[in-house]
Amino acid sequence: MAYLATATEVIGAILLLVGFAVRWIAIPLIVTMFVAIFTVHWGHWHAIAPDTTESAQLLGRFMTWLESNAPIWYNQLYSIDTSGPYMLQNGIELGVTYLVMLFALFFYGAGKYVSMDYWIKDRQYTNAIVVGVVLSVAYYFAQHWYITNGHS
Repeated sequence: MAYLATATEVIGAILLLVGFAVRWIAIPLIVTMFVAIFTVHWGHWHAIAPDTTESAQLLGRFMTWLESNAPIWYNQLYSIDTSGPYMLQNGIELGVTYLVMLFALFFYGAGKYVSMDYWIKDRQYTNAIVVGVVLSVAYYFAQHWYITNGHS
């Protein structure tokens, strides 16, 4: 299942970047984001970790490591924000933000002039290209799964 989520996100990022099949790829990305929100992020409602002893110790060890291994970055952290860095956890905010963006792409599409969808929207072979790409990717991952599970 992790292979499928990874493939969806990698292929989806490439398709979104070039603006090809944006509404089609938004659907599996929305499903993947719902799964991520409910299985990983649901328990952490805030991205910034609470100020506890454990998070302070982790942050202190990281800052000590950063000061000795990358002093330029260490100094840069304090020059950007005078209060110093803070500890993040897997908050739900980022997942919800991605979900809102994906719903906007699903309902409004890729946009004009810089997306492939705009340039090929009136061509009759657009759906055939999308189906061909999806089937090719599905075949690749099915073959990969078949080989990795001991079948020749």
